Amino acid sequence: MTDPGKLHMLRPGAHPADEPDSDLMGLAQTLSVSHRASRRTEIRPSIIVIAQDPSRYRAPEFDRIDVEWIVMESPLEALDNLLHRGENCAAVLTELELHGKDNGYRVVEAMRTYGYAGPILVVTNRESLATERGLIKRRGATGAVVFRSERMLQLLQAVAAGMMPVAELAQEESNPRGRYAYPPWLATVTKQLARCVGPTAGDVVRKRFAVLHARYRSPPKLMDVVEEVAEVLSQWPDDKVRFIAACNTAESAGA
Repeated sequence: MTDPGKLHMLRPGAHPADEPDSDLMGLAQTLSVSHRASRRTEIRPSIIVIAQDPSRYRAPEFDRIDVEWIVMESPLEALDNLLHRGENCAAVLTELELHGKDNGYRVVEAMRTYGYAGPILVVTNRESLATERGLIKRRGATGAVVFRSERMLQLLQAVAAGMMPVAELAQEESNPRGRYAYPPWLATVTKQLARCVGPTAGDVVRKRFAVLHARYRSPPKLMDVVEEVAEVLSQWPDDKVRFIAACNTAESAGA
């Protein structure tokens, strides 16, 4: 197994001017789970950014967001950082157009194959078309944002505050007029379900929350949502038990 700290050496060609090339999907599938135990502990959450021009993120509006910015051009090195930082990574930003053969779609696929269940935003230079947004979502991304747009900065502020899933949920079609606000603990339920079903967890949790909200005509309680969501795991009893137990623990801890 290649040392994760030397993943950048996998790129072909010894000369730094060589066009970067990689097999992100193959790399993501072969990374050893044992390396996750070596994740570094940081004081602040981090945001990993893969950009064609890293200097674009050296701007005052990004400096005001209280996270550790890790901005790089190489998707391979970004995946290496994600491997080591693990749960301390608050979000991944990837631009749609990147150098070499790996575009934003492939970066999203690689991150999800590796097992990262947190927010991934695809950054574009213009408003994306409905077909593009659909493709971005199907690849596993949380959504698409226009570079330096107000919405992008709002979501990044939410990431820094640990509330990104809630901020993002408010934009979903299931709640088009903002009839109600999602509670903070919904992000915890989504995270626990994502350990079982991957990036589709957000859609599942939001839809079940909406069903209960309509049924009770008031915001449902945490464990009501947990029991409703747990039904999707009925075919996997062990996962269902672990999911409910994890959410129970979160409730006891005041999630």
